[in-house]
Amino acid sequence: MIKKTNLFFCFIFVLCCYFISCNEDNLHEHNHNVKAGIKTTKISYTEFKKHIKAFTVVADVNKQKSSSKLSKIVKDTINGFTIDTREGLYIQYANLHSFTFPIYRDEATELLENLVLSYQNDGSYKVKILQYRLTPYEKVSLQNGQLKSIQNPIETIFLDNFDNNLVTQSCGYTTETIWVSCGSGEHNSTNIESWGSCNSNTPPRVYTVTKPIKCIDEGGSGSGGSNDDSIGSGSTSGGGGGGSLGDSDYPPEYPTIETDPEEYELGISSPVLSIDKPISAPCNELSKLVTNNSIQQTLRILKGQSSGTSERGNYISETTNSLGATYLTFPVIPQNQNKPYEIDISAGLATGNVKGAMHCHTNPATTSMFPMFSAGDLMALYNIAYEHVPANNSVKDYAEYTVMLSVGSGHYALKFKNFSGDYISKLNTNFSNFQKDLETENINIGHLANSNLLIKTFLKNMNKYFGDEIGLYKATESIDSNGLPIITGWKEQTINSNGNVDEINCK
Repeated sequence: MIKKTNLFFCFIFVLCCYFISCNEDNLHEHNHNVKAGIKTTKISYTEFKKHIKAFTVVADVNKQKSSSKLSKIVKDTINGFTIDTREGLYIQYANLHSFTFPIYRDEATELLENLVLSYQNDGSYKVKILQYRLTPYEKVSLQNGQLKSIQNPIETIFLDNFDNNLVTQSCGYTTETIWVSCGSGEHNSTNIESWGSCNSNTPPRVYTVTKPIKCIDEGGSGSGGSNDDSIGSGSTSGGGGGGSLGDSDYPPEYPTIETDPEEYELGISSPVLSIDKPISAPCNELSKLVTNNSIQQTLRILKGQSSGTSERGNYISETTNSLGATYLTFPVIPQNQNKPYEIDISAGLATGNVKGAMHCHTNPATTSMFPMFSAGDLMALYNIAYEHVPANNSVKDYAEYTVMLSVGSGHYALKFKNFSGDYISKLNTNFSNFQKDLETENINIGHLANSNLLIKTFLKNMNKYFGDEIGLYKATESIDSNGLPIITGWKEQTINSNGNVDEINCK
């Protein structure tokens, strides 16, 4: 049984980021060079990497994840999210620009949240989170590229660790919805229903713009300001209007040479939908793993060690060399000195490099261990996935993460088949009951129960509490030309309608 750690209860990233000053990026504003209007294009991860200064800001956020283990805050408006840089929006306006990327929370909410980096006239970036509470209709419209309004106020959270000089001459910040007319000026917020008939090269569009709220007087107070409900330091937030039409219509050439930069310098953006967390076919990932001869050899050794009285294991660790290439290594997992039947993966997880764990359980005839996955093994899979920092700032593919078990009856693997905020919620709520029920039923069937019954017991309880987001797989083996057993494939273990175990060949 892999030792459970506290990581599940302190999964918060500390966003302490800096930026590198690049002289070539400094903007010297000359009015005759200001380009009127707003230009919006989608930007891929590959293209975003070419914007070195902005890319550094986002990369530094992710680098800090593995150094945030000391935080004890579980729910934090500012921290505890992952930036999805696979595809975002690059918006140019008045010789400035912004990047907008979706983010997703470790604990899902109903909000759509975007991270926005807005380039300033002094050559720096300001960084904020915009939180949208979109209606169901607005979500569908946005998905179809036809968003025409944002009804609810937009929450603005500046991450002032990026810029210590954020609060200047203002009493907070507000993010407003604005409508920019089409190129002909014919279509705007007053005739949203007719936007579909617009033939202009620059159709009408909804944007958001963040502005400072000016103080009424030196001793007075304005709306907005810091949010006392935010947990932790580093934010300045204020609500933004989302629905008024009034003066929210702007001409197609907005902003122009005459526009006060204070109106738009804090960032023009547009909401970007979160993309589902990517997940490959678990069977494909397992098949790729066992093409590695070192993994085959390690699993054979672990299976032999399963007849002993001490649990053993090896990490599957992703290492990056000086040229940026990644490869797998398999360091030994240290044992828990107080409980020799457990291994302790926490030290490896702290590196951010671990993608999996291979281990054995001890001999069921002479110890109290069961030759099947434990509740702690399931938690270990989540901890590995959560703590891993992908190379090159890429997005996590949850099917890559693995916990393998080698026992007398064969080799087994746990893999994510899906990954969602709903699963995280279930894990947080149901894990204790899952652990208790699994241990009780295992004791009832006995340590020497056959593998089919142990698989059935594990699957029944896992599916009961967590649904079908985790798959259990058993290896198929043959003998190679050297007389050694090798893994040649995998079969997913499932429960059929009669409550019995079925096997599905991995393809």
